[in-house]
Amino acid sequence: MTTQLNVFRKLGIAIAAIGMFASSAGTSYANDCVKVEATDGYSYQWYTDRYGSDYSSFSIPSQCAPSATICLDLRENDCYTACHSDDACLAWTYLKPSSVHADAYCWLKNAAPNATYNSTTDTGTKFEYNTDRAGSDIGTVTTSTAAACSRACTSNDNCWAWTWARSTNVCWLKNSIPGTSSNTDTISGYQKWSCIIY
Repeated sequence: MTTQLNVFRKLGIAIAAIGMFASSAGTSYANDCVKVEATDGYSYQWYTDRYGSDYSSFSIPSQCAPSATICLDLRENDCYTACHSDDACLAWTYLKPSSVHADAYCWLKNAAPNATYNSTTDTGTKFEYNTDRAGSDIGTVTTSTAAACSRACTSNDNCWAWTWARSTNVCWLKNSIPGTSSNTDTISGYQKWSCIIY
């Protein structure tokens, strides 16, 4: 019988960039470091479902040969990548393969419904949904999506956090990482350095 090893569950998010460091404004790093949107702490939720708000779905066939004795199942990363590469996507749900269905399935969502327990699915959110990070503002821009707000922060050397309001499309850029508070109109995120260590 083919043994599938889900590397996400066994190793955590092992494919994350090596050497993720906490950052602070004004710090200078070598050229092999880039500023990226941080996803630790809110990107993955194991054994959960987020029902509803689906705008797209697709099946993911297994790429393992039937004769394989060991197979690394990387299909959950396909679901994660599909969401993170689409500005419209704010959350995703991944249905794990089983003896009933060999294919895995992925649902992309334009909102982040409440998470509920489900042993057959994993979910994730792209940003800090329904979250505000008040204070430390250094400016605002108007963006059509939270993802565009995140990119505006990434491209600003002085920006380390952001908050985007869905009702107004206003994106607040911040020069530190303030604490979080609940706000149903806002989506937030923060930045960190991703460095390759030789």
